[in-house]
Amino acid sequence: MKQVWAVVVVLSALIVLLEMPAMAAEMKAQDGSSGIKTETTSITSTVEKIDYQTRTVLLKGPKGDLVEMQVGEEARNFDQVKKGDLVTIENSQSVALEVQKAKGEQVTSETTTVTRAKPGEKPAGTVKTTGIMTVRVEAINYATREATLKLADGSIMNITVGPQVKRLDEVHKGDEVIVRYTTTVSISVKKP
Repeated sequence: MKQVWAVVVVLSALIVLLEMPAMAAEMKAQDGSSGIKTETTSITSTVEKIDYQTRTVLLKGPKGDLVEMQVGEEARNFDQVKKGDLVTIENSQSVALEVQKAKGEQVTSETTTVTRAKPGEKPAGTVKTTGIMTVRVEAINYATREATLKLADGSIMNITVGPQVKRLDEVHKGDEVIVRYTTTVSISVKKP
């Protein structure tokens, strides 16, 4: 599990360092009682330098920023990466708010799946984390349909609830509601 989170942290840091703009942020309907907010960001960088002995790679982002990163042994087929190859990193986060009041105890569960390229293929992989948690409504504006939620770790999330949520008026400040979330980080390497 530590290796999975290490991969997510490294890829997320790489995305921030290369100044990736958000490509999409939208509300989608899932069903009559929930609203989904999905944000996907993607960046493609170029391999400027690679050291197979130390397993380090120097990447150049679209704005010319250079980032050096260490690639762990869990990354298969590292020897196939060449100078000039294109490395694409995509990060997708989805949050679904359900108008379902929590019943007493805090709900928290999370699962993570990792897929990797098969031996012989160009390096690629995906880390997908899905979970469910109880959050507290800190503020809600019924006119703009904006809600401020406090997560179990104390952090704050702002979300705009889509019009497909029909029972929003049943949710009040101080209520605990259920949030489902999915985070997917993918990386792939291709020839230019």
